[in-house]
Amino acid sequence: MPDFDLMVSGSLAILDPLTERARKWVANNIGPGNGYQPYYPAVLCEHRYLDDILEALFAADFTFER
Repeated sequence: MPDFDLMVSGSLAILDPLTERARKWVANNIGPGNGYQPYYPAVLCEHRYLDDILEALFAADFTFER
């Protein structure tokens, strides 16, 4: 099972944590108060932030489903 589901649409992306480890990473590194997060723990972000988030997740050996 992948750790995250990544959905990219238009100018936004939703990164949905699917495992407990992924949810903990989101809580520790992004949190519910970081911008507008109506789907928390799923993370809503603009493309300009997505590369940095994905680099950190790849470095931590998370897996993705697209």
